[in-house]
Amino acid sequence: MFSKYNEAQLSVASKRLNSSFPYIKNSLFEIETFWLRFAFGKNTTWNFREHHHSFYELHIVTSGKATYLINSKTITLTKNTFLFIPPNISHQVVSVSDDYTKFAFSFEIHNNDELCKLLKSEIGTHFFDTTPQIVLTLAENILDNILHENFGYHTIIENNLTNLLLSLMQPMLKLYNFIDHAEKSSDSHLAMRVKMALSYIDDNIADATAVNIANHLHISTKQLSRTLKTALSMTTQEVIVHRRIKKAKKLMQNLDIPLSEIAAMAGFNSQQHFSKTFKRTEGTTATYYRQQIFE
Repeated sequence: MFSKYNEAQLSVASKRLNSSFPYIKNSLFEIETFWLRFAFGKNTTWNFREHHHSFYELHIVTSGKATYLINSKTITLTKNTFLFIPPNISHQVVSVSDDYTKFAFSFEIHNNDELCKLLKSEIGTHFFDTTPQIVLTLAENILDNILHENFGYHTIIENNLTNLLLSLMQPMLKLYNFIDHAEKSSDSHLAMRVKMALSYIDDNIADATAVNIANHLHISTKQLSRTLKTALSMTTQEVIVHRRIKKAKKLMQNLDIPLSEIAAMAGFNSQQHFSKTFKRTEGTTATYYRQQIFE
C-alpha cells in the first residue's frame, strides 16, 4: 500500500504527524497521542527487548512480516493484519522482515472510563485480526495528506484517525453506545441483561442457546430476543454466532490447533458447520483467513 513512497518520504510523514497531532478530541472520546509513524523494516531501529507501556498501541501492517511475543504468546503479523495492544501488557518484537511496513501509533483515551473498561474486558492481552479495507484506505489517505499538505489536510487527518479507530473498535463500541445510553435512562436493567447474556454465551460457548440464555437471565426467549434486537440490532442466534466466530478467530492464531478442534472449541457441532458459517459471516474461508495470518 505504501510501495509508491520511498523511505525518506515515510520518515518525513512520521515526523510531521508526531509534531502536528498530539491531541484529538471528538464527541465520543479524547485521544492523546505519543507517537505516530510509518515504519519500514530494513532501516528502522526496533525495540527487541520485552517492555510495556501505560498507553494503547495499534499496528497496521501493509507489507512483509513480523513476529511479536505478547505475554509469552507468539503472534505473527502479515500484510493486511492489525495488532491492538492495551496498556501495561508485556510485549516484544522478535523478528522483522526487510520488506515489513506498517502504520502505527500509541495513544491514551481520556474522559471515557467506561470505554477503557470495555476495551480491557473485550481485548484482554491483545486483539489481532484482518484489517478492514476502509482502515487501509484511511491510513493511505493520512499518508498522502501529510506529505502533500493538501488544503484542509489537518482536519482531514484528524477525522481519518478518529474514523480509523472507530472502524477497528466498532463491534465493541456498538455495545458501549447502547450501555452508555441505557445507564443514563430507565433502560439500565436492559443494559445489565445484555452484559449478562454476552457473558453467559462466552462462558458456555458450546451450550449457548436462546432457551439456556433466557433461563439464566430468568426471562422468556421472546424477552431475550427483544433485548438483543434493541441493544445490538441482532437476533439471539446472530449474537451467539458472532461470539463463536470471535472465539474461533482467536483460536486460529495458534497453528497447533487443527480447524476441526477449533470448530468444537468455539461451539460448532462440526467442522463443516463451522466452515459454512465462517464463509457466510466473514466473506472468506477459515482456511484462507488462517493462511493470511501466518503467510
